[in-house]
Amino acid sequence: MTQAPSYSYSFSDPGAGWHCFGLDGGPALVLDGGAVSSHPGAVVRAEPESGRWQISLAGSFTAVLEALGPPIGFAAGTRQEWLCRLSGSVPAGGEDVALNGFGRVALGSVDLEGVALRRAVWGCFGEELAFALSAERPRRARGHGDERLEAFVARGVPLGASAVHDPRLSSTYGPDGALLRAGIEFWEGDEDEGRPLRIAGESVAVGELETTSAGAAQRVLVSVAFLVFHHARAAGVGGYEIVRAAG
Repeated sequence: MTQAPSYSYSFSDPGAGWHCFGLDGGPALVLDGGAVSSHPGAVVRAEPESGRWQISLAGSFTAVLEALGPPIGFAAGTRQEWLCRLSGSVPAGGEDVALNGFGRVALGSVDLEGVALRRAVWGCFGEELAFALSAERPRRARGHGDERLEAFVARGVPLGASAVHDPRLSSTYGPDGALLRAGIEFWEGDEDEGRPLRIAGESVAVGELETTSAGAAQRVLVSVAFLVFHHARAAGVGGYEIVRAAG
């Protein structure tokens, strides 16, 4: 039997103080105005050919993610990702409040697939500039510096992604292990060709989700942070996910 595609999704509306990470057929982690809650039973209606995903959770939200461009293909795990515009609504005070932000949809499970740790970082500066980064740490790696990084910068309307020659990621954590800040430096060509694209981000909401993805026996812990990013004078939104073995 052919297994149906497995999606994870992440979206953010900092203006509303509302953020979400979830798994198709699994739980959804909702971060709303400082409150963090996990909900089972989120439903994903996927239309990848048209670049549209509708995600709904009864009594909590209805979100629509529409791709800003073609999928980005990562070599690690042959995963695909779409950077998206967010719309939809959440109930608040007896009425629906519109969602307006950005998000990411990834095709592929959250299984570790033989690696010790996996990071995924994405960000959108409006609809004409965005990025996606993946980092994997081999089981015998000594630390953050031994991770294999792969990244893409996407520009234009629709977004067209180009691989980054030399991506660099730095992360700062608080005493409780929660992400505080992230620094990104993308050398899109050789280092002697111009200046790198530098991006700084500060966390505005953090949470954790423990789960077992479809077809996997190992439970994993997904640490999720949503950030406000800055590049030159532009502001953007995005997410930072870390997947590791639970327990």
